[in-house]
Amino acid sequence: LFAPGMFISSASFLPSSFAMCSITLAYAAWLDGCNQAAVLWVAAASIIGWPFVAVLGVPIFWDIVVKNGQIKKFAEYFLVALTYTISPLIVVDLMLYRKLVVAPLNIILYNVFNIHDSD
Repeated sequence: LFAPGMFISSASFLPSSFAMCSITLAYAAWLDGCNQAAVLWVAAASIIGWPFVAVLGVPIFWDIVVKNGQIKKFAEYFLVALTYTISPLIVVDLMLYRKLVVAPLNIILYNVFNIHDSD
């Protein structure tokens, strides 16, 4: 984290800066050989931070599933990471909004599948 852009970006508390730091930790864990932590950090970055950053987890997926053939291990890591990250998010949103809200899904639905015309 010694690059000037990383230093400046990490000081602000935005979802994208949280995602940036989480993806950095995911790649560090992946390079260290800890695939479970790598999948957990990608899940945290994309569910808590910014959903579109999940595409940065494709190389980790490729390494675990395609290169090493550990489909069951990846599925286990993914389900555990999904449970650990989405459950608290849904509980807090349910307490605050008093209805079931999945914020990352709403972000994707609005930005990718927006059916409203901008006119």
